[in-house]
Amino acid sequence: MKPATMAAQLGSPILLLVVWVVAGVVSMFGGMINAEVGSAIPETGGQYTYFRKMYGEFFAFMYGWSGFVVINTAAIAGIAFVFAEYTGFLVSIPRF
Repeated sequence: MKPATMAAQLGSPILLLVVWVVAGVVSMFGGMINAEVGSAIPETGGQYTYFRKMYGEFFAFMYGWSGFVVINTAAIAGIAFVFAEYTGFLVSIPRF
């Protein structure tokens, strides 16, 4: 959310760029792997279906519930937090 905080903690602009590039490369690999699995398993259901085909029913079940309870809710909460932070700069939001 805040590159300035990251830069202050790393102490070097070169290290900051390295971190961003490495994170971008890892994200690209993850996207390419997901696209490859999606083309190999052309069924609806996304990650749940992929896990069911690759690892079996139990792991797919565990992924489904952990995604529902932890993974997706944490991602939505993080996005909502960032949205609220930046909205506060544009609109006057009362503080409680």
